[in-house]
Amino acid sequence: AHLWRDGVYTVRNAAFRQDGRGGPGTPVPLRSVSCWAGLSEQVCLEGVPGPLFGFFRVPQANWVDPCSPLGVSVYSRAVELIRQADEQWERILWEYEGGELAVDASSDLFRMTENGRCRLPKGKERLFRVHDVSVMEARGNFLETFSPALRDSSLFNGLNNILKRIEFNCGLAYGTISDPQLVEKTAEEIKAGKQRSYATVSELQRALQAALTDTVRAMDVWAGLARLAPPGRYTLSFCWDDSIVTDACTERARDLA
Repeated sequence: AHLWRDGVYTVRNAAFRQDGRGGPGTPVPLRSVSCWAGLSEQVCLEGVPGPLFGFFRVPQANWVDPCSPLGVSVYSRAVELIRQADEQWERILWEYEGGELAVDASSDLFRMTENGRCRLPKGKERLFRVHDVSVMEARGNFLETFSPALRDSSLFNGLNNILKRIEFNCGLAYGTISDPQLVEKTAEEIKAGKQRSYATVSELQRALQAALTDTVRAMDVWAGLARLAPPGRYTLSFCWDDSIVTDACTERARDLA
């Protein structure tokens, strides 16, 4: 356990033995584990500027557990939509499989094998669907072609709309995972449409920069305590390229000119 308060950093080490009843288990001495026998149960460090670790969390509200300081995944608001997109894709595959061309034929149109089965044309077994003579006679035709019109356009439009909702809930621009040909056309429309992704990436970059800053500060403190490096000031430098609104190739050409 780590506790930082008023410049004093306290580290507590504890061991627990799991008894199968749930929870952390039963407390046991550190010497119960050979590799932990040399650890102190509690160490206090003074003059520490902050927690000796860096913590990164996705910069959005934790709607799953509002009381938790932990973050949520970037796709936490789209879990159900992702499931719906997967189901919609299965419908598309079923539409293609169920709409495959077939020929319904009466069994008396084929030669019979020795075991009483119809001898279908070699390599075309999937194409023919054999029925009893009475069934085809009831239909009024002994040979029918099964070739239904596929509804793939409607199904793909439904899938694309689900993908656009996923993009919106995850803070992405339309066309990131959905069909980009069905979104903004002009350059200004594309740039305006990508502002959502730009804002999301910028917030993630700021959160990551804060986590890295805390991590480097912790490394500096640990290095000083263990005398792994001479004391002194250090400098951090961050340069984030959004890679979304800014065209990297255009920027390089401008710098070269």
